[in-house]
Amino acid sequence: RLLFVAISLLSVLFPMVIFYIIAWIIIPEKETPKKR
Repeated sequence: RLLFVAISLLSVLFPMVIFYIIAWIIIPEKETPKKR
């Protein structure tokens, strides 16, 4: 039961984390902001 909750939580958070990492890598290449 706990494993199912962990998997469902991971399946929600995992794409969001990947999207955040991709955006964090791509955005500084397009425009380099001096302040975050």
